[in-house]
Amino acid sequence: MNETILTEIKNSDEQKLVPLLNYCQSKLGYIPKEAFETISEKINIPLSQAYSVATFFTDFFLKPIGKHKIEICNGTSCYVRGSEKIFDHLSRKLNIAEDETTEDRLFTLKKVRCIGCCSLSPAMRIDDEVYGRVSSEKAEKIIEKIRQKEEKKNTIQ
Repeated sequence: MNETILTEIKNSDEQKLVPLLNYCQSKLGYIPKEAFETISEKINIPLSQAYSVATFFTDFFLKPIGKHKIEICNGTSCYVRGSEKIFDHLSRKLNIAEDETTEDRLFTLKKVRCIGCCSLSPAMRIDDEVYGRVSSEKAEKIIEKIRQKEEKKNTIQ
């Protein structure tokens, strides 16, 4: 893990677990094992408690994630309207399981409890953009469009 990040955590005046986890993730994109050890030592809590809090919240990641986070809503309305089929379809197309990242580190696929868009169900969120009334085919096209934009960016650079 980046030594600068460890030093900043060790020298932090902040004595709260969640803000420290947020800080670490904002700097590294995820929370590695070394960060848990440093944080638990810094604020004098068991390592298991720090880990427990991080795994409770769905926005914390314990391993590197893709550039784009795909979240499939699995709330009641979305589930009833087929979100599980959409998730399974994308999982097959991207060749990753839940909470995994594609080999090119472009996408991470995740199920979430609810994204608050029941009237648009089934819904999907990619990064900060919500897509409503998605089907497996529509979701695949959206992801393909993002992939093409990324390839275009990489070609230009």
